[in-house]
Amino acid sequence: MLFAAQAMATNTLCDFNGADQSGRYAFEFIGSGELAMIQVNDPRSMRLASYVVHDFSYRERRIDMVHAGSDREGFLPAFTLKGSRENVLLNIAGRSTVGELTCQWQHDA
Repeated sequence: MLFAAQAMATNTLCDFNGADQSGRYAFEFIGSGELAMIQVNDPRSMRLASYVVHDFSYRERRIDMVHAGSDREGFLPAFTLKGSRENVLLNIAGRSTVGELTCQWQHDA
């Protein structure tokens, strides 16, 4: 019996970048039309625990997510990430950082 394996290509749908006096945050939203995973690019050594994405649109450059956080080493604390385009607010560790959600389609010609 033969089974055909289907490979689904994923790519970067969008990136969030924000910084304040305490540090820089960068998340990469990966998928193939639908969001499949979120990668932490900054702070580089950190990871996500469980999270819920309430709303995500790469075409409208919009995100609304909640990260439950973790006290375990190597994981980011609880945060929310909500907004659109150049006005995405990251609330983490008692601080609010405004950042931007840029999406791949903006760069495709």
